[in-house]
Amino acid sequence: MEVRYHIDGLNAPDTDLDVRGSVYFIGNPYSHYYSLQMVIIEKEQLCLYFGTTESLPENLHAQQHSIKLRPKAGKVGLVVRSIETRGDCNDVVYDMVTSEQSANGKHCFRYRRYEAAIERPRHCNLSLNVSDAYLKSQDFIVTHDEVFSGNPIEVFVRWRPSC
Repeated sequence: MEVRYHIDGLNAPDTDLDVRGSVYFIGNPYSHYYSLQMVIIEKEQLCLYFGTTESLPENLHAQQHSIKLRPKAGKVGLVVRSIETRGDCNDVVYDMVTSEQSANGKHCFRYRRYEAAIERPRHCNLSLNVSDAYLKSQDFIVTHDEVFSGNPIEVFVRWRPSC
């Protein structure tokens, strides 16, 4: 499975975030040394957990590599694109998290999942810079839509930690 992701607001000076890991990770979360393993919305935070690849030198390992962001309407968000090859088609999934302002004026996260079977080579043209309107125009359907209300939301899970 091919997984790519884009985090919005990570470099904005007013984003409230907590980064854990080596100094190298903090400056290079998109490098080939780290892979996105799990994304959960919990405790009013967007929590991204990363694993290390075999390419990472031993001296750059840390106990945990993670980024936790708090909602800020229109600034903080995430797009995870997963592509699974199946015959002449690819099953493409977009997991999108946006930060929005609720009716009561409080900032919160909203999670939507879009899915479609896309023939090759059309899947090569799919970007990470997408919107709801674009995905709907490309025949994606919404299979999940949820606003964080206090219960954890699993956005993306590549592995499950053992208890």
